[in-house]
Amino acid sequence: MKTDKKIQLKAEVREKTGKRTNKKLRREGKIPGNIFGRDFKSQAVAVDHGEFHRVYKQAGRTSVVYIKLDKKELPVLINHIEYHPLTTDFLHIDFKKIDLKQKVSAEVNVKVVGESPAVKEGAELILQSPTVEVEALPEDMPSEIKVDISNIKESGVEIKVSDLPKSDKYEILDDPDKVLVVIAEHTVEEVETPAEPVAEAEKAEQEGKPEAEQEPEENKEEAKK
Repeated sequence: MKTDKKIQLKAEVREKTGKRTNKKLRREGKIPGNIFGRDFKSQAVAVDHGEFHRVYKQAGRTSVVYIKLDKKELPVLINHIEYHPLTTDFLHIDFKKIDLKQKVSAEVNVKVVGESPAVKEGAELILQSPTVEVEALPEDMPSEIKVDISNIKESGVEIKVSDLPKSDKYEILDDPDKVLVVIAEHTVEEVETPAEPVAEAEKAEQEGKPEAEQEPEENKEEAKK
Protein backbone atom coordinates (compact mmCIF):
# COMPACT_ATOMS: atom_id res chain seq x y z
CA MET A 1 0.00 0.00 0.00
CA LYS A 2 1.51 3.30 -1.15
CA THR A 3 1.66 6.17 1.31
CA ASP A 4 2.92 9.73 1.16
CA LYS A 5 4.43 9.33 4.61
CA LYS A 6 8.04 8.18 4.76
CA ILE A 7 8.28 4.58 5.95
CA GLN A 8 11.06 4.21 8.49
CA LEU A 9 12.61 1.20 10.21
CA LYS A 10 15.21 1.23 12.96
CA ALA A 11 18.10 -1.21 12.67
CA GLU A 12 21.18 -1.98 14.70
CA VAL A 13 24.57 -3.17 13.51
CA ARG A 14 25.03 -6.90 13.97
CA GLU A 15 28.60 -7.28 15.21
CA LYS A 16 28.53 -11.08 15.41
CA THR A 17 27.08 -13.48 12.85
CA GLY A 18 26.38 -17.19 12.77
CA LYS A 19 23.59 -19.62 13.71
CA ARG A 20 23.98 -19.29 17.47
CA THR A 21 23.96 -15.49 17.36
CA ASN A 22 20.95 -15.45 15.03
CA LYS A 23 18.98 -17.85 17.27
CA LYS A 24 19.74 -15.63 20.27
CA LEU A 25 18.50 -12.57 18.36
CA ARG A 26 15.25 -14.31 17.43
CA ARG A 27 14.65 -15.27 21.06
CA GLU A 28 15.02 -11.57 21.89
CA GLY A 29 12.33 -10.67 19.33
CA LYS A 30 14.74 -9.49 16.62
CA ILE A 31 15.31 -10.59 13.03
CA PRO A 32 18.82 -10.84 11.55
CA GLY A 33 19.26 -9.17 8.20
CA ASN A 34 21.68 -7.81 5.67
CA ILE A 35 21.88 -4.57 3.68
CA PHE A 36 23.58 -4.79 0.28
CA GLY A 37 23.72 -2.70 -2.87
CA ARG A 38 25.83 -1.23 -5.63
CA ASP A 39 28.81 0.72 -4.32
CA PHE A 40 27.75 -0.17 -0.79
CA LYS A 41 29.67 -2.40 1.60
CA SER A 42 27.39 -5.18 2.81
CA GLN A 43 26.25 -4.61 6.40
CA ALA A 44 24.85 -7.21 8.83
CA VAL A 45 21.95 -5.75 10.85
CA ALA A 46 19.11 -6.74 13.17
CA VAL A 47 15.60 -5.27 13.28
CA ASP A 48 12.72 -5.58 15.74
CA HIS A 49 10.26 -8.32 14.73
CA GLY A 50 7.11 -6.32 15.52
CA GLU A 51 8.39 -3.18 13.80
CA PHE A 52 9.39 -5.08 10.68
CA HIS A 53 6.00 -6.82 10.51
CA ARG A 54 4.28 -3.40 10.59
CA VAL A 55 6.62 -1.95 7.96
CA TYR A 56 6.31 -4.96 5.65
CA LYS A 57 2.50 -4.78 5.72
CA GLN A 58 2.76 -1.13 4.72
CA ALA A 59 5.62 -1.25 2.21
CA GLY A 60 5.58 -4.74 0.73
CA ARG A 61 8.47 -5.23 -1.68
CA THR A 62 7.80 -2.21 -3.85
CA SER A 63 7.79 0.83 -1.53
CA VAL A 64 10.95 2.53 -0.29
CA VAL A 65 11.84 1.90 3.34
CA TYR A 66 14.25 4.27 5.09
CA ILE A 67 16.46 2.31 7.48
CA LYS A 68 17.81 4.33 10.39
CA LEU A 69 21.22 2.88 11.17
CA ASP A 70 23.41 4.75 13.65
CA LYS A 71 23.19 8.36 12.40
CA LYS A 72 22.50 7.39 8.77
CA GLU A 73 19.24 6.93 6.90
CA LEU A 74 19.45 4.42 4.05
CA PRO A 75 16.76 4.07 1.36
CA VAL A 76 16.17 0.37 0.71
CA LEU A 77 13.71 -2.09 -0.80
CA ILE A 78 12.80 -5.32 0.99
CA ASN A 79 14.49 -7.71 -1.42
CA HIS A 80 14.17 -11.19 0.08
CA ILE A 81 12.64 -12.76 3.18
CA GLU A 82 13.53 -16.19 4.53
CA TYR A 83 10.70 -17.87 6.44
CA HIS A 84 10.65 -20.75 8.90
CA PRO A 85 9.28 -23.77 6.93
CA LEU A 86 6.79 -24.76 9.64
CA THR A 87 5.81 -21.60 11.51
CA THR A 88 6.36 -19.09 8.63
CA ASP A 89 8.10 -16.77 11.11
CA PHE A 90 10.65 -14.35 9.66
CA LEU A 91 14.15 -15.86 9.83
CA HIS A 92 16.27 -13.45 7.80
CA ILE A 93 15.78 -10.36 5.62
CA ASP A 94 17.81 -8.95 2.74
CA PHE A 95 17.47 -5.20 2.18
CA LYS A 96 18.65 -3.73 -1.12
CA LYS A 97 20.24 -0.29 -0.81
CA ILE A 98 19.05 1.89 -3.69
CA ASP A 99 19.76 5.23 -5.34
CA LEU A 100 16.57 7.27 -5.44
CA LYS A 101 17.66 8.81 -8.74
CA GLN A 102 18.22 5.45 -10.44
CA LYS A 103 15.42 3.29 -11.82
CA VAL A 104 14.85 -0.15 -10.31
CA SER A 105 12.74 -3.12 -11.35
CA ALA A 106 10.43 -5.17 -9.13
CA GLU A 107 7.69 -7.79 -9.33
CA VAL A 108 4.40 -5.99 -8.68
CA ASN A 109 1.13 -7.75 -7.81
CA VAL A 110 -1.77 -7.71 -10.27
CA LYS A 111 -5.11 -6.79 -8.66
CA VAL A 112 -8.43 -7.41 -10.42
CA VAL A 113 -10.97 -4.62 -9.79
CA GLY A 114 -14.52 -3.99 -10.92
CA GLU A 115 -17.45 -6.35 -11.46
CA SER A 116 -17.81 -8.04 -14.82
CA PRO A 117 -21.37 -8.66 -16.11
CA ALA A 118 -20.06 -11.89 -17.69
CA VAL A 119 -18.77 -13.16 -14.35
CA LYS A 120 -22.06 -12.23 -12.66
CA GLU A 121 -23.83 -14.40 -15.23
CA GLY A 122 -21.63 -17.42 -14.50
CA ALA A 123 -18.38 -16.98 -16.43
CA GLU A 124 -15.13 -17.91 -14.66
CA LEU A 125 -12.53 -15.32 -13.69
CA ILE A 126 -9.00 -16.72 -14.00
CA LEU A 127 -5.95 -14.76 -12.82
CA GLN A 128 -3.38 -16.12 -15.25
CA SER A 129 -0.40 -14.02 -14.11
CA PRO A 130 -0.38 -12.76 -10.49
CA THR A 131 2.58 -10.37 -11.02
CA VAL A 132 4.25 -8.21 -13.65
CA GLU A 133 7.77 -6.80 -13.74
CA VAL A 134 7.80 -3.02 -13.46
CA GLU A 135 10.63 -0.51 -13.88
CA ALA A 136 10.46 2.92 -12.22
CA LEU A 137 12.23 5.34 -9.96
CA PRO A 138 12.01 3.87 -6.43
CA GLU A 139 9.53 6.44 -5.16
CA ASP A 140 7.32 6.03 -8.27
CA MET A 141 7.06 2.24 -8.07
CA PRO A 142 3.36 1.24 -7.87
CA SER A 143 2.28 -1.06 -5.05
CA GLU A 144 -0.06 -2.94 -7.42
CA ILE A 145 -1.20 -2.97 -11.03
CA LYS A 146 -5.00 -2.81 -11.33
CA VAL A 147 -6.87 -4.71 -14.05
CA ASP A 148 -10.43 -3.42 -14.49
CA ILE A 149 -12.93 -6.06 -15.68
CA SER A 150 -16.12 -4.00 -15.25
CA ASN A 151 -16.64 -3.59 -19.02
CA ILE A 152 -16.31 -7.28 -19.91
CA LYS A 153 -19.77 -8.51 -20.85
CA GLU A 154 -18.94 -11.80 -22.59
CA SER A 155 -16.82 -14.86 -21.81
CA GLY A 156 -13.80 -15.80 -23.89
CA VAL A 157 -11.99 -12.50 -23.25
CA GLU A 158 -8.28 -12.20 -22.38
CA ILE A 159 -6.65 -9.13 -20.85
CA LYS A 160 -3.00 -8.77 -21.81
CA VAL A 161 -0.18 -6.47 -20.73
CA SER A 162 -0.78 -4.47 -23.91
CA ASP A 163 -4.35 -3.73 -22.72
CA LEU A 164 -3.20 -1.94 -19.57
CA PRO A 165 -3.23 1.87 -19.46
CA LYS A 166 0.19 3.47 -19.96
CA SER A 167 1.90 5.51 -17.25
CA ASP A 168 4.54 8.22 -17.48
CA LYS A 169 5.94 7.16 -14.09
CA TYR A 170 6.64 3.49 -14.70
CA GLU A 171 7.07 0.92 -17.46
CA ILE A 172 5.89 -2.70 -17.51
CA LEU A 173 8.75 -4.85 -18.81
CA ASP A 174 6.78 -8.03 -19.55
CA ASP A 175 5.93 -9.16 -23.08
CA PRO A 176 2.90 -7.13 -24.33
CA ASP A 177 1.22 -10.44 -25.29
CA LYS A 178 1.50 -11.85 -21.75
CA VAL A 179 -2.01 -12.81 -20.59
CA LEU A 180 -2.94 -11.48 -17.16
CA VAL A 181 -6.65 -12.29 -16.78
CA VAL A 182 -9.04 -14.61 -18.61
CA ILE A 183 -12.84 -14.51 -18.50
CA ALA A 184 -13.67 -18.09 -19.46
CA GLU A 185 -16.96 -19.83 -20.18
CA HIS A 186 -18.09 -21.88 -17.20
CA THR A 187 -17.95 -25.60 -17.97
CA VAL A 188 -19.61 -28.42 -16.05
CA GLU A 189 -18.01 -31.86 -16.13
CA GLU A 190 -20.36 -34.73 -16.87
CA VAL A 191 -20.17 -37.45 -14.25
CA GLU A 192 -20.52 -41.01 -15.58
CA THR A 193 -23.20 -43.02 -13.80
CA PRO A 194 -21.65 -46.29 -12.60
CA ALA A 195 -23.22 -49.53 -13.85
CA GLU A 196 -25.54 -51.42 -11.52
CA PRO A 197 -23.26 -53.63 -9.41
CA VAL A 198 -25.75 -56.53 -9.27
CA ALA A 199 -26.26 -56.61 -13.03
CA GLU A 200 -22.50 -56.43 -13.60
CA ALA A 201 -21.86 -59.29 -11.16
CA GLU A 202 -24.53 -61.44 -12.78
CA LYS A 203 -23.09 -60.78 -16.21
CA ALA A 204 -19.59 -61.70 -15.03
CA GLU A 205 -20.91 -64.89 -13.43
CA GLN A 206 -22.67 -65.94 -16.61
CA GLU A 207 -19.62 -65.20 -18.76
CA GLY A 208 -17.48 -67.32 -16.45
CA LYS A 209 -19.67 -70.46 -16.80
CA PRO A 210 -19.24 -73.07 -19.56
CA GLU A 211 -21.92 -72.78 -22.22
CA ALA A 212 -23.73 -75.92 -21.02
CA GLU A 213 -23.96 -74.59 -17.46
CA GLN A 214 -25.29 -71.16 -18.31
CA GLU A 215 -28.91 -70.68 -17.33
CA PRO A 216 -31.24 -70.47 -20.34
CA GLU A 217 -32.88 -67.09 -20.90
CA GLU A 218 -36.41 -68.61 -20.68
CA ASN A 219 -35.65 -69.94 -17.17
CA LYS A 220 -34.64 -66.45 -16.11
CA GLU A 221 -37.91 -65.08 -17.43
CA GLU A 222 -39.87 -67.74 -15.54
CA ALA A 223 -38.04 -66.89 -12.33
CA LYS A 224 -38.99 -63.26 -12.64
CA LYS A 225 -42.71 -64.07 -12.87
